[in-house]
Amino acid sequence: MEHIIIENTGIMLSKEKSREKKLIEQFVLTKNDQLFVEIVQPHLSWLKRLVASIFNGNVSDMEDALQEILAAFISECGRFNDHSTLKTFFYSFARFKAIDHLRKIRRDLKRLEKIHTEIDDGQKHNPEEVFMGEEIRQEVRSALDALEPDNRLLLTMKECEGFSIGEIAAITGKKPGTIKSRLHRSRNKIAEYLKRRII
Repeated sequence: MEHIIIENTGIMLSKEKSREKKLIEQFVLTKNDQLFVEIVQPHLSWLKRLVASIFNGNVSDMEDALQEILAAFISECGRFNDHSTLKTFFYSFARFKAIDHLRKIRRDLKRLEKIHTEIDDGQKHNPEEVFMGEEIRQEVRSALDALEPDNRLLLTMKECEGFSIGEIAAITGKKPGTIKSRLHRSRNKIAEYLKRRII
């Protein structure tokens, strides 16, 4: 139990640790794998969506980033201090790790683009075969992909993960007004894109 002293009063209050904080403390002491699973399991859905938004659905890169995030969180989860929710703490940590992983990948981007170009030049593609059955999904994904990566991430945090403007500001370091403005522009861009495609 954590004790808090209110300034200038001498009054001491007790703050009960959250269940997540207690689980993390037990895991740090025991390194029990089952405890770690119990800690991260409730967060895997949004974690996968976060990674997908950063890597644009590239399955291989997503899987690598996900493994790197979870492996790093094993040693870093003990830093959680109950001053925020575990989701906010974990999201900020995961976002930093995913972007760091993306930067490493970009070192080889030119080489990979050259390889892909050579492959494309040597093959004939049938668009109907490639995109059959994926038209609707592709339209939505294309609308999201048309956004700047940073704006796409902000939209994911707000609309998919349910973070408040204040929480997004705390995680990203951006001003609330800037976040609101970018979200508004992103929503308008997606609406206009889909409207043009439908018409």
